[in-house]
Amino acid sequence: MLGCLQTCNHEYRATNSLYHIRRLEALEDRTEALNQLVLDLGKSVEANTHAGQEQNASIERSFRELARGVQLIRDKQVCSAGYIMMGAVRSLIGEVPAQTNICSST
Repeated sequence: MLGCLQTCNHEYRATNSLYHIRRLEALEDRTEALNQLVLDLGKSVEANTHAGQEQNASIERSFRELARGVQLIRDKQVCSAGYIMMGAVRSLIGEVPAQTNICSST
């Protein structure tokens, strides 16, 4: 009975992790679309002044930083989901899971 509960718990956490991965992918897609819109806007607006060019560069840097942050979170979520799935497989075959974390916390 306890083995069944552990397996169900692993399956729930794996499904929950996959849900979060899909949401992060959607966030990444929306971020890319928004970035493209800003780039298109920058092309259509005359930014000949030095201040306009600095603002455009600042916005582009902000979007690149946002995209890197989303990618980092997404990578950690994928890593976590893999760790959960490994635990589920190990519990199914009766192996005691190691207490090491495969995800680095950078």
